[in-house]
Amino acid sequence: MNTIGWPIWPVSIAVQLTVAVLLLGSRLTPRNAFGRRLCAVLATTACVALIPSATGLIDTLDSTSRYLEQFFVFCGVLALLVLAVRLLFDANTWAALFCATTAYTMQNLASSAEQLARMVLLGRAQDLDFAGGQLFSLATMVLSYSLCYLGFIRKIDRSALERMRSRTMIGVYVVVAFAVIGFDLVVKSACNEGLTLGTSVLLRVAHVLACVFVLVSEYEILYVQQLRVEKATTERLLAERGRQYELARGNIEAINVKCHDIKHQIRTLSSGGRVADPTALADLAHEVAIYDSSLRTGNEALDTILTEKGLICERRGITLSCIVDGSSLSFVAPSDLYAFFGNALDNAIEAVSAFEGLERRTVSLVVKRRGSMVTIHEENYCANQPRFLDGTPQTTKPDAANHGFGVRSMRLIAEKYDGSLTVSCEQGIFRLDAVIPVAGN
Repeated sequence: MNTIGWPIWPVSIAVQLTVAVLLLGSRLTPRNAFGRRLCAVLATTACVALIPSATGLIDTLDSTSRYLEQFFVFCGVLALLVLAVRLLFDANTWAALFCATTAYTMQNLASSAEQLARMVLLGRAQDLDFAGGQLFSLATMVLSYSLCYLGFIRKIDRSALERMRSRTMIGVYVVVAFAVIGFDLVVKSACNEGLTLGTSVLLRVAHVLACVFVLVSEYEILYVQQLRVEKATTERLLAERGRQYELARGNIEAINVKCHDIKHQIRTLSSGGRVADPTALADLAHEVAIYDSSLRTGNEALDTILTEKGLICERRGITLSCIVDGSSLSFVAPSDLYAFFGNALDNAIEAVSAFEGLERRTVSLVVKRRGSMVTIHEENYCANQPRFLDGTPQTTKPDAANHGFGVRSMRLIAEKYDGSLTVSCEQGIFRLDAVIPVAGN
């Protein structure tokens, strides 16, 4: 894994793996008490790094007689990385597998690139130590990790990683164990047996390519899953549009009935009958108001969402007040708009439905463009003070595993567009504020 002598080399590997995990963790939400959790992980990592060497399980880095034992130790370290990700970040098992296997592949890629560079610079396949070698190792690791971050980690979609549910990660774990860890040990053993420089370089290049292939494959797995989620959300949006059409058609039929009634009353008036019933006229005006509740914000997706939620509010006796410049969010994908505003309004409607008085059954939504930023503000009355954890309100429903993801999902969507989201609840009023920079500015 490295050419530094005992006992520095296992500590070096542990540090490299920890840094790789933290880089990938930048795409996840840290757990509460992250500092204490990180200290525990570092302490455990130090023990795992030193105990195998101190006990003689792995006597030296360049040992070729016990590479099978090394293989099992390093596979065990890979498993521990999965636990470390789960401990440090709000990630399910599949996301933890993704981060752990990616981190280990990054470390092997950096190590193998260093070995390759040493062979080329020194012109030999063995005895690769030289003055300033540790500084060279550090520079190689920083360069490799920087390239991995810019070309891979930074492109990882937060929400897609959060929703990772691919069983393919089990296969990736096996591939990393054999094609990355195992292959590295085979190359190291072969080089120490006296292979020529050319053959050693080719083996190292093959290992580097194997690491790159694993990284690309993992990104593809995540990307394909993201496409599936977006497809499902888009289909849901289309279904909502279909339901909106059915609602609109129902309103038209109701208005047609009322129009028939008012025509009858007009005929009565024209024949000298009694004055038209004021109640019937009021009912007609109410039906017209409902039909005319379809919003025109300048954004088709927002029109669909707000119209649907507006009709729900009307049926439940809730006042939905909207001042929305939908055109300012034209750069946001319809699926993201549906998820963001759908979650926000569903939570608000559920909260105000607990009140009896009409004065508190109100939901306010304002979307405005201010310079190069779009601001989103939603507020509603809240009967119970929510419990916050890491700035996110926790669900009060008993099935916590399948609820409570609304605000987290909205925050991930805001961050996807380089924005931010904050929520608060003071004096019985829940407030949600998001700021998103306009794309292209």
